[in-house]
Amino acid sequence: MRYCTADVLEDVELLREIAGTQRSIEEIAERIHEYDVMRRRAEEKAEERLREVDEEKERRKEELKRYDEEVSYAVIDRIMEGASVEELVKGVREDRERREKERRIISLIWDYGIKREDVERVLRDFEDKGYIRIEGDAVNITPKGARKLARRIVKEALERRSQIFGAIGAPKTLGRHGSKLSSFLRPYEFGDDYELVSIEETLLNAMQRDFSLRELREEDFLVHKTFHKKRIFAGLIIDKSGSMNYNRKMMAAIEASLALSELMQKHSDKLKVFVFSEYATEIPAWEIVKMRAGGNTGMAEGMKAFRLAAHREEGEKHAYLLTDSEPNTEDGVYVGFKRAAKSVLREAAKYRDENISLDIIMLDDKPHLRRLASMLARESLGRVFFAKPEDLTTFVVEDYLKMRRRLA
Repeated sequence: MRYCTADVLEDVELLREIAGTQRSIEEIAERIHEYDVMRRRAEEKAEERLREVDEEKERRKEELKRYDEEVSYAVIDRIMEGASVEELVKGVREDRERREKERRIISLIWDYGIKREDVERVLRDFEDKGYIRIEGDAVNITPKGARKLARRIVKEALERRSQIFGAIGAPKTLGRHGSKLSSFLRPYEFGDDYELVSIEETLLNAMQRDFSLRELREEDFLVHKTFHKKRIFAGLIIDKSGSMNYNRKMMAAIEASLALSELMQKHSDKLKVFVFSEYATEIPAWEIVKMRAGGNTGMAEGMKAFRLAAHREEGEKHAYLLTDSEPNTEDGVYVGFKRAAKSVLREAAKYRDENISLDIIMLDDKPHLRRLASMLARESLGRVFFAKPEDLTTFVVEDYLKMRRRLA
């Protein structure tokens, strides 16, 4: 029997394998060789299925044996009554019920290997835990599953950060840099720290709905509002063009988004996530796990979307632009690199004018990308970094915590 901690870690790794793929059950079954935890658990389900086949076959054999015994006794009784032996033999040979019982035994063959039903059983078990939702054949991670994955990613990033940068500057706990609880309450939102929950008001809220308090629902929970003296308003602007499908780039962006969201919630800062290909779209941070890459690169669209959102916000404004390719789209239309780059540079200048700092994180190091990144950094007074996908989350976490310490 495996330890519970092993099961918990495997659950997280299974979420990781599902995140960013958003494949159907059928696709996962067809590409099961690409997975590790999923394949191992499906193999266990396949073994269970074969054991069930064995047990069912034995049960049906025993049922056929009892049937034969009953027929034998009946034949003997008929012979003693003077019935024709030939007629009795013919009746046994043409016994349709017996042939059907034999057919059902033969149909229970051993079907080796992982089948679609094995994968579905793994996913149904996971759905029962509330980490995923299966709609038709589609598999989607729930907010609960995204939060579980986010916590693990943050833990890994902080451990890697301490190895690279040392233990200096470890993240501070809520309240040490200016956060404090108010007496004002608001409904619970995904990502709120449980320390903010008002137990008494939550119970009173639930009792208004159901005086017996037989169950608590998410809408019952109320949390204290927090006042933050020095707040960070950050944006993740993520390229989801087709090239992000390769070399684990999209998964790196997903993990960075989840980690940053989790940390900023704990520090009462605010994060907005925008994804772009031809057009830009704002999404809740946890929905990044549903993202699939595809399309061209409308970088200016992503930058503009965050800049406009920042108009309505207060605090230190900072954006992380994650990309691996040159811009080639303007207003949803493919225009090529030179024209699209001009739009991006104009947008970067507006960042400078509106006092929004920008980190441009390149997940590729093509020469023309280096030139563009340098021009962008000059226009926006930001910084340019070239990062490997496996280092992206650690970098973003470290950069945010440095900013948080500076504003403390």
